[in-house]
Amino acid sequence: TRAYLCRLQAQHGHVSVVFRRENSLVGPGTNVAMAQGRADYVIYVCGKEGFALSEGWETDLIDHLEENPETGLAGTLCHSPSYLHGADYARGIALFDQFRQPEHARDNPRVFRHVQGGLFILRRAMLEQIGGFNPRVPHAYTDVEYSHYAQSQGWALGEVPSTLSLYHKTRPGIWSRLHSGIKAIHSPTLDELARLQQLSREKLNFCNICHWSGRFIAHAGPVHSCPQCGSTGQHRTLLRYLAESLWPYRQLPTWTHQAPDCLQAFLTEAFAWTPLLPGSEPPPARPALLLVFDTPAAQLAAFLANLPDVEDEILILGPADEAAAPDLPGYGPPDAISFACATVGYGLDPVLRYRRKTPIH
Repeated sequence: TRAYLCRLQAQHGHVSVVFRRENSLVGPGTNVAMAQGRADYVIYVCGKEGFALSEGWETDLIDHLEENPETGLAGTLCHSPSYLHGADYARGIALFDQFRQPEHARDNPRVFRHVQGGLFILRRAMLEQIGGFNPRVPHAYTDVEYSHYAQSQGWALGEVPSTLSLYHKTRPGIWSRLHSGIKAIHSPTLDELARLQQLSREKLNFCNICHWSGRFIAHAGPVHSCPQCGSTGQHRTLLRYLAESLWPYRQLPTWTHQAPDCLQAFLTEAFAWTPLLPGSEPPPARPALLLVFDTPAAQLAAFLANLPDVEDEILILGPADEAAAPDLPGYGPPDAISFACATVGYGLDPVLRYRRKTPIH
C-alpha cells in the first residue's frame, strides 16, 4: 500500500500523500490534508463510508458556495435532540468545555444545527480567516464544534440538497431521507452501494418506511402502495418530513387518529405516542403534534373541535384540498408538504400542515 501511494503521488502532480506515525484523528488529520492544497474550496469525503452515486456530485457542492458567499461550510444540516438549543450544549456535549467561543451557544437560546461530518465542503477563505478544526476536539463532536465556531465568527452554514450525510446512529437513518436526487452519500456500507446506485439511477422503486425495494406494480390498494408494508405515498411523505424535522426523538407528546400499521413502530420509538381510539376520551395533557389519517373533510372540523389545542402542528393525511381545508382558530392557514421522486413514489396528494401561530416547542 505504501509503495502504491508513493507511485500515485509521483505520477500525478495534484495528489499529495502524507505519512503519519500515528492516527491524527479526524480534525487534526483534516487540517494536515487541507494545508497541502491551494484551491478555493476543500471537499471532505469519508474514506470508509462516503460514496459518490452519480457524476456531478462535487459541482453541486461548489455551486452552492459560489452562489452563497456568506456560507463557509455546507453539506447536510443536522441537529441532535440531546443538544438542540444553544443552552443545551453545556450539558449535552461531553467536550463542550473544549469548544471555542462557548459563549456563542450559551448566549443564544435558538436551535443550533451543524454540518454533518463525513461529506461536506469548506471555503478556503474561511479556513484562512478563522483556522481549521480544533485539536482539542479531535474526533467526537469535531463537526459540531467547527460548525459552532464558524457561526460564532459570522459565517453561515449551508444545505446542499443532492448531498446526504448522517451520523450512523442518527434515527431515522439515511434510508428515510433517500431519493433519486442524492448524488453523494455518507454513511452506508459497501454492501449497500449496488442498491443505492440502482435507486439513484431510478432502476428500482423504494419504500423509505420498511426499506423494501423492487418495482411498484398495479395491485389492490392505493397507487404506489408498498407491497411489503402497505404504505402509501402520503405515508412516505410524512415519514420524510418528520425525519428531516426537529420533532422526532424528543419524546414529545403526539396523538394520532387512525394511524396505519406501517408507521406505528416509528411513532412508538420517536414520540410519546397516544393513538386516539373511537369513543375514548383524549388524555388531559395537550399534544405537541396531532397526526390525522383518512378522515373525510366533512368530518374533520367537528373532529378537531372536540380536541384540546395542539401546541405546535397538526398534520392531515387523506384526500388533500387546501381550498376546502377548514380554518382552525389559533393556527395559520394550511400549507402543503410534498416531495417529488418517482423512485420513492410520494404520490400526488400532499400532507396538509397547520402550524400554531405561537408554537411552544
